[in-house]
Amino acid sequence: VKDSIEAETGVPALEQRLFDGTRELIDPASFQSILRAGLTTTTTGTGGSGGGGFDLSLVRRIPEQAEWLAEVAVDWKLLRKAPGWVKGDAEIVTAAVRQNGYTLQFASDDLRADRGVVSVAVKQNGRALWFATDELRADRDIVWSAVQQNVRAWRFAATPLREDRDLALAVAKMSGEALEFFETEQRGDLEIVLAAVQQHGRALQFASRDLQCDYAIVLAAVQQDGSALEFAVESL
Repeated sequence: VKDSIEAETGVPALEQRLFDGTRELIDPASFQSILRAGLTTTTTGTGGSGGGGFDLSLVRRIPEQAEWLAEVAVDWKLLRKAPGWVKGDAEIVTAAVRQNGYTLQFASDDLRADRGVVSVAVKQNGRALWFATDELRADRDIVWSAVQQNVRAWRFAATPLREDRDLALAVAKMSGEALEFFETEQRGDLEIVLAAVQQHGRALQFASRDLQCDYAIVLAAVQQDGSALEFAVESL
């Protein structure tokens, strides 16, 4: 599609942004859905062309943005030493974090507070949650996406979420490895610890001392991973 537009308008494909209404067409699937339905293309500000199907609007990027977008799409590490305006460009930063979520650390303060950018980052690397703003580290959906990608991201969730017993239990059921980052009270919670060791036997090492000598807990841990026995209280 973009190659055809370039041939007709002279606007390089890298400088093109296409919108179906307010929705930008970025991935191949979005283009395919439009093509199946039939389309007409208009230049920004000219209005619809009057044809059937969809009217796409073309917004032209400035050449500098297009160049950075192309370069960062190949090597996300370039964002580290990029000019400030690049680090504050949502499209460029999104292209970078889509490759490596940790690139979020180089984004502007505004973009580390941007839900869309952070969502892409944590889905690529859950531990990118570390670089999000306090507000987004307290966002249940963002945190859950991060933990699903890497359960160790739980350590970067805001305190109110980490203190939420129901959420902690859900995380424990997903992967017991997260028990290391649970609150002290939760490490002594029978249901949470049992869920954790059933997923990851060696999580027993992070349980409270009382539960390290609880027969049912130790049995569940050892059944999952025999080496977990080393973390049981000897008197057991």
